[in-house]
Amino acid sequence: MPVELSCPKCKTKLRLSEMPDLDAEIECAKCAHTFPVEGNVVADKKPPEKPKEPEKKAEAPLPKPKKRKSKKRKTPPIVLGAIITTAVMVIGTVVGVLAYFLTKKSASMEMMSYLPDDCDQVAGLNLGHLQKYPLFYADCEKAFATSGFKKAGDVFAAAKGGDFNGTIDYVVYGSGAAGGKPGGSPLEATVLKTKEEFDPGVLAKIPGAKEGSLNGSRYYAIPDIAELGYPNLRVFAPTPRLVVFCRGDMPEAKFRGMLGGNKDNPDATPYPRAGQLGKYAIRGTVWKFTLYDRSVGRPEAPPPPKQGPGQQASQPSDDDNLKKEIADIAAPAKGSAYKASVGSRETRGEWVLWAKDSSAPSDWVKKWKDKEWVKDDEKSPPRWWKLIANKSGGGKTAENVLKDNLSFRSTGELFVIRTAMETKMIQQGITSLVGNFKPQQAGNSPTP
Repeated sequence: MPVELSCPKCKTKLRLSEMPDLDAEIECAKCAHTFPVEGNVVADKKPPEKPKEPEKKAEAPLPKPKKRKSKKRKTPPIVLGAIITTAVMVIGTVVGVLAYFLTKKSASMEMMSYLPDDCDQVAGLNLGHLQKYPLFYADCEKAFATSGFKKAGDVFAAAKGGDFNGTIDYVVYGSGAAGGKPGGSPLEATVLKTKEEFDPGVLAKIPGAKEGSLNGSRYYAIPDIAELGYPNLRVFAPTPRLVVFCRGDMPEAKFRGMLGGNKDNPDATPYPRAGQLGKYAIRGTVWKFTLYDRSVGRPEAPPPPKQGPGQQASQPSDDDNLKKEIADIAAPAKGSAYKASVGSRETRGEWVLWAKDSSAPSDWVKKWKDKEWVKDDEKSPPRWWKLIANKSGGGKTAENVLKDNLSFRSTGELFVIRTAMETKMIQQGITSLVGNFKPQQAGNSPTP
């Protein structure tokens, strides 16, 4: 193959048609210098060709492993049945528990279903909760010693072979008028919830009890209890935990509904009609709610003082001013409630108004917060505030304590005025506080 040499003397390049032997000598055509071939060959500028690697023989693909067919194991029918049965039982239990808690009525809700359906004023007293505070309860017990529900509870407990404190856990009582009309037949009842189940047959042991029946339900006519004030007194036990005392002169249809828990017309009973007001009120230890515009009217302001000829107009009393203030506050409401929630250290009191318009409560909150005596600690409250403090039973310091803890809030259709004081302060005048939760006769204007 052709080769190119370079003369080491004159650097002339000589091109030969083929490569001579390396030990041969070449004469330069230009300068006649003789030089050996070895060491003077001009290197080829082209990159040497890469020797071709021998082609690899294609390897035959490995045979795919055959999948082994797994044998399906059949679950024995008896095991499968047990699994399904267990799953159904678990699901059924969960659903049942949820349904129980979602539909379960509180004690007071159940008790109210056995009141006459037209009751527009209902009050409750959680004796079991009060008894958690023995010293406080001792003062409460003195306060309601001569009350109607206490005397009724004594009669029942004696027939059962026990005493009031060991037998009665909760009290609910209500009043109204048939048809929700002020002139309707008066309706009144007291429902007692016991701490333990009892045999309804013990009612027959009440002295002078005479058994009666209406639509298959048994009741007893018993001698009147003066403190209760129910003429032609009747008593019945709709469940092994409830006993009901009621007037015997009410319309038969009303009494029949009570015996069955008003199940044919539950929406006509006081709790559903009370809506948000009822739900909020019954969470207290002691509570009372009133529905307006039927048998019980709104609080009314007293008439102005009479003035004779030539006489100077007299100033309204503090009590009249308080009644006027209450009437002004309750005028736009369709119901009101007040309750006391008793704790070991503090008792919280609340007055609640149920608004006709859901936007009203927030306006009421602003109105009250803007009052000068509320905003400024140095400002003295109105004179009627002292009367409210006296009703709390908190003594001489109650006026300032209640003002310091005063607050206002709105929730849904409710406007809430809230305050609080130490529980031990209330013990001094508990009679005044407990007395505020007695239902009034139909047609009277309620006052807190």
